[in-house]
Amino acid sequence: MKQLLKSSLTCLMSIAALLACNNQKSTVDEGDENLIEDDATHYHEQEIAEGVTWDDDEIEVFMKSAGMIDKMQIKLGDLVKEKAELEAVGGYAEQIQRDHAHSLENLKKIAQEKGVTISGTLDAKHQAKIDSMMLIDDHFDREFLKMMVKAHKKDITMYQNAMQSISFQHPVKDWIDSNIPKLQQHQFTAQRLLDDENLFPETASDAP
Repeated sequence: MKQLLKSSLTCLMSIAALLACNNQKSTVDEGDENLIEDDATHYHEQEIAEGVTWDDDEIEVFMKSAGMIDKMQIKLGDLVKEKAELEAVGGYAEQIQRDHAHSLENLKKIAQEKGVTISGTLDAKHQAKIDSMMLIDDHFDREFLKMMVKAHKKDITMYQNAMQSISFQHPVKDWIDSNIPKLQQHQFTAQRLLDDENLFPETASDAP
């Protein structure tokens, strides 16, 4: 009789321990979920405190502007390949085209997901830049590179500002993050070519 009672007590204790373990696991799982939600809320509150204020309309304006930049660079690449005299400049234009074509393709996917329409044609402002380059005959390569240095400097500032102003939850933020290094490389390469005395000896002779 004592042995039976002892066995029953042992069994009950095992069941109680198993139930306690399951309850503890459930509590931990719920705690993990709450922790993730709390982290996301904290991150969002921190963004607001740091000045992340862009709403959907402002993000849409940025995306459309970025699309214009991509399309202008692609179209400009065609012009440069026709008019460039230096092989290095033509090669640089081809790289610009590839990078911006890839950028535009990915941007359009995000835009479609968010219900944003990326225009298929250039606006008057960006078309005017293409037209002005078409009129240049003398020192075309050098003028094109100077334009690239200036334009990419402005674009990088625009993208960095967007990076600081858009919520981490918006997919375009990852797109911006992946594009900034490419824009910086484009600017660096244009400046390096521009400073190459073998390509532009007249620039070196003008230096003090």
